[in-house]
Amino acid sequence: MTANAETSTSDPMRRRRIVLVVVALFATVAVVALAVLTWVGRGDAAREAARVDALAAAPSLVETVLSYNSPTVDADLSEAAAVTTGDFHGEFTDYAATTVAPQSKKDGTSTRARVVDVGYLDGTADHVRVLAFVNQITTSTTRPAPASAGSRIEVGLDRVDGEWRIGELTPI
Repeated sequence: MTANAETSTSDPMRRRRIVLVVVALFATVAVVALAVLTWVGRGDAAREAARVDALAAAPSLVETVLSYNSPTVDADLSEAAAVTTGDFHGEFTDYAATTVAPQSKKDGTSTRARVVDVGYLDGTADHVRVLAFVNQITTSTTRPAPASAGSRIEVGLDRVDGEWRIGELTPI
């Protein structure tokens, strides 16, 4: 009888411990789930804010990079380089100095770009890819009649010190 008496006295204590362990595990799982949902929600909110901001900034940035006037080409290209970043900054600066500026000065070439629409492709809180639909009008002393061209450009935007900058520009 002693074994049965001992089992029946420890049985409620054992059940109480099991219930406490189950409650503690449930509470831990609930806290972890809430933390994960909060973290995911913040990430989604940050991506959405980046999407909205980048879509608003992209037209002006693209127009700045793709537009220049022959009389002010050096200043225009310097302003354009200031809104670029990463490897693209170096590539753009080199191309502008060795090809665009000399050609613009030689032929009096001026180009005005206008973004007519922009669409979101994908992104994170600090990097967004958009598709820009661009119309460009080019004039020169050798061809004074305006030449119009339309293009689609995939643009990679990176947030640098709180400002969006162009980190990649790929014609499609």
